[in-house]
Amino acid sequence: MEKKNILLKDRQTAYIREEDEWMKDILIPMGFDPVYGEEPYGIPYPDSEDPVAWWDWSRRTLARRWLINEKLSDAGGIYKTWYLLKFICQELDNTWARRYGRYLADMREGRDFVDAEDFKAEIEKVLRKPSDFARIDGSLWKHYSHFRKWTGVSIEKISLPGTERSSKRLVDELRLMEDNALKHGIFFGTTPVILRSEE
Repeated sequence: MEKKNILLKDRQTAYIREEDEWMKDILIPMGFDPVYGEEPYGIPYPDSEDPVAWWDWSRRTLARRWLINEKLSDAGGIYKTWYLLKFICQELDNTWARRYGRYLADMREGRDFVDAEDFKAEIEKVLRKPSDFARIDGSLWKHYSHFRKWTGVSIEKISLPGTERSSKRLVDELRLMEDNALKHGIFFGTTPVILRSEE
């Protein structure tokens, strides 16, 4: 099964409250247009200005929005969607993701059936869980190693795992990995849905 990141080119709406005006300076450069209101069942915003927390919020929000708009009419569609989202799910809740992956494998072999709406609801629950610096750093290195193996291309600005660096530096490396994944057609499962809006 071919895996490629889903690329969104249209700016996204982000709902904020009037007291959260400070979020505009974070959301706009990420490709989100803030408007007043509330997104039903949206991914909760980080409670700090930490760049990694906001990058994490963005990728989980984009994955959720893409997922809820997918038309899943059969087991093949469900399995293909899982294949695109399983890496982010493993990072967010590895125990659940490994168990659910086995359950879906059983479904594929005809031993069970998964309802599309139940499937979406299960994934949405996991996407609501924030990650942290160490897990995101580990995911970046795992996927970067895969990228190097298949392309032979090294990205010199990506640090070794566990390298001490700022949140902003880690986000810069993640975005560099996203750009290179798109350029070379190598799936970067940490960010299954990538937003690169055209100004």
